Amino acid sequence: MTIEHYIAQSDAENNGHHLQLYFSNFLGVCLGQFRYDRLSRKTILHCDSSRGNIPLKIDPRINCHINTISYTDHATIESSDPDFNTDLNNVLNLNMDGICYLRQKGTMNI
Repeated sequence: MTIEHYIAQSDAENNGHHLQLYFSNFLGVCLGQFRYDRLSRKTILHCDSSRGNIPLKIDPRINCHINTISYTDHATIESSDPDFNTDLNNVLNLNMDGICYLRQKGTMNI
């Protein structure tokens, strides 16, 4: 686990440099380390490692945002909000094959 800043420290437009020590801007996240995609056998990033400094539309600190998220029968995460789906799939890469495979197995030691 590591600490992620919801508003990136480099986000000058949203005063990110002033929020770097505000606990309300901290999120506990997985390490997002390199992992193998079991189909392509390539290393890939997920979570905060794939996000970098890209601003998110979804805010995990807001319950109504979290309430839009559900799991599918194929162990993917989806939201009823298309912008949130972009964050989940493209920015955070939370539906990569390897993560979905581990969700299906019931082992999320990633």
